[in-house]
Amino acid sequence: MGTSSIMMVPSGTMFGHVPYAPVNVYTAPPTAAAPTVAPSSLPNAELELKQIAEMFPNIDKEVIKSVYDANHGKKDVTINSLLQMCE
Repeated sequence: MGTSSIMMVPSGTMFGHVPYAPVNVYTAPPTAAAPTVAPSSLPNAELELKQIAEMFPNIDKEVIKSVYDANHGKKDVTINSLLQMCE
């Protein structure tokens, strides 16, 4: 894979007309994004989702799962979000 570079040349008016040599600036190659795993697919998540669903029997389980995933599997944050939804 080739590298990309940018040539940076200061203007002649910078710093009182003193000539400067061009400077090569190299950029890092793009990194591949790690595959994201939905928190609801983790082993402990099924138990947490069941506990949360018991706390909120009037909310659809798919909604609870969506809120849980949106909160990156954080149980306390999910409960707070659901409480705010119920107000």
